[in-house]
Amino acid sequence: MVQSTARTRVIGFAPSALTEIARILEELFATLTERSTAHAGDGVRSVRLDLRYKGQEHTLSIEVELAEGRIAETEEAILERFVAEYARTFGSTMNEDVELVSVRASTTVLLPRRELSYTPKRSDGEDDRVMEVYSFESRARLPFRIIPRGRISGEIRGPAIITEDTTTTYVDVQWTISSGKAGEIILERTH
Repeated sequence: MVQSTARTRVIGFAPSALTEIARILEELFATLTERSTAHAGDGVRSVRLDLRYKGQEHTLSIEVELAEGRIAETEEAILERFVAEYARTFGSTMNEDVELVSVRASTTVLLPRRELSYTPKRSDGEDDRVMEVYSFESRARLPFRIIPRGRISGEIRGPAIITEDTTTTYVDVQWTISSGKAGEIILERTH
């Protein structure tokens, strides 16, 4: 579970800025602690600084290393990372001063792993995993097949959950899923 908060504060990014950032971070982390007791002690803290070249509209969010709740990097190290990220993103750099636009503080609490129970079921000649999931179309819990994305061939009728490395696609009853010519997923309502 992640909680975050931010504060906009447009100032030149100079050594004195780190003192102001430390003050802002203290307030931001206090706000996060007040919001949730779960984040008070067990939360892993992280900080990002939104930086830009002076006069520019867009910013880059640079993660900053913390030690004991305080920034553990020098202004020079942060600036070097900003310049490198700017060059990677935009293909060049600028000979302008850098300014801080906002400070972002986050706390992350790892939730306990949930044990899922899957039941083998024969479907289309192969074993699928099945899990009871709420169907919004049926307004009830139903057995949904859990199907890896690579196993989609032809049209699959819901209910199903399609798994990939970085996403999950929910296919309710009255819906079908298939792969398009370019490898995209196509969802269609069947009524």
